[in-house]
Amino acid sequence: IADALSSGAGNIDIDSTGSTVGISNTVTTSTGAITVDADGLTTVTALVRATGNGSVAFAGTLPGDLSLGVGPTTVGAATGGNISFGQPVTLTAPITISTGAAVGDISFGAASSITGAQTLEITAGTGNIAFGTADTECPIGETALTSLTINSANNVTFNSTVDAGFVLQSAGGAAGTT
Repeated sequence: IADALSSGAGNIDIDSTGSTVGISNTVTTSTGAITVDADGLTTVTALVRATGNGSVAFAGTLPGDLSLGVGPTTVGAATGGNISFGQPVTLTAPITISTGAAVGDISFGAASSITGAQTLEITAGTGNIAFGTADTECPIGETALTSLTINSANNVTFNSTVDAGFVLQSAGGAAGTT
């Protein structure tokens, strides 16, 4: 997608069966949902965001991996909406994932993993952050991350290994599992 794509309250669904998806320009919705999925590699080098309380899902229902190379800026930004990842994620630039200060969860599903010698900064406001849903799901750092910073979250749950230069949780509401 080389041209900007936006929708106010409507949903944006970007799927490719039998091929890849490349997002090189901003994809924005306000209160709608953005879903991105592909059989092949999905490469994101531009902002994908819900500016209102919409949601962003890198779905993972198709078998393709996700490459995030926006850096250093925000991908999957939402204001109070949820952000989810359902497939393996490779970072190719410093990445920030944020739901803003409002309630909005950030989740990496059972099939997810996170790798790449980059920084990853996550802000979930008063929402929760989950890396996997059960033991051994969503390992972090097949190629070690430079750093993993949790700026804010109510609860943070890691269900597998974390390999990063350092891990910092700088703020959080309630006690959680870290």
